[in-house]
Amino acid sequence: MQTVGFVPECQTSIGEFRVAVMGLYASVGAPIDSPQDVSRTFGLDKNLTWKLARVMGTDDTSEALHHLPGANAIKILLRAMKQAGADGAALERVRVAYAEIGRVVEVHVGDRSTLELVLDGLGAERAGAAGGEPQDRVPRQQRRVGCAGQGEDHGRGARTERGRPGDARLGVCARVCRVPAAPVGDELAFVREPELEG
Repeated sequence: MQTVGFVPECQTSIGEFRVAVMGLYASVGAPIDSPQDVSRTFGLDKNLTWKLARVMGTDDTSEALHHLPGANAIKILLRAMKQAGADGAALERVRVAYAEIGRVVEVHVGDRSTLELVLDGLGAERAGAAGGEPQDRVPRQQRRVGCAGQGEDHGRGARTERGRPGDARLGVCARVCRVPAAPVGDELAFVREPELEG
C-alpha cells in the first residue's frame, strides 16, 4: 500500500471519469442533472443514475468516490448507452477512466472497503485543518460492523433464533461468540418444553 500521491491521483482520475461520463451522456443526449429521466429513458437503475449524477455534480473528490458505482454497474451503464447509440470513443473513455480509478485505489489503499475508511479519515482531517468541526461520515452500517467485530473479539454479543411452531427445533438456538466454556462459533441449542394446550 502506497499513500504518497494518493489525493492528487484520486483527484485526477475522478476528474477524468467525471468528464468521460459527461461526454457519454452528451453523445446520447442524456441530461446530467436529471437522474430520473436518464433512468427511465435508458432503462437503468435509478440508484445508478443518481450516483452518477452525484459524481458529475460535485467537485469534492471524496464525495465523488463515496458515490462511485461498482464495476458491474458501470458495465450495465456502458451496455445501455451502447444500445442507445453512444459514440464508441465515449464508451471507451468511460471504461479507461473507471479502470484508472481502480488502479489508483489498488495501488494506494488496496480495495474499496479500505478506500471508504481512508476517505472518512481524510474528510475528518480536512475539516479539522480548515478550522471546522470534523464531520462524521462513517455510515451507520460501518459502525455496526465494527461493533460486531469488536464484540466477537472481546466475547460480547450473540445471535439467537426462535424456532417456529411445528419445527423440530422448537426452542432457542444461540450462536455463542466467545465464552470460556464454549469454542468460538459453536451453536448451542436450548430446548424448552412445548407449552401444554388447554
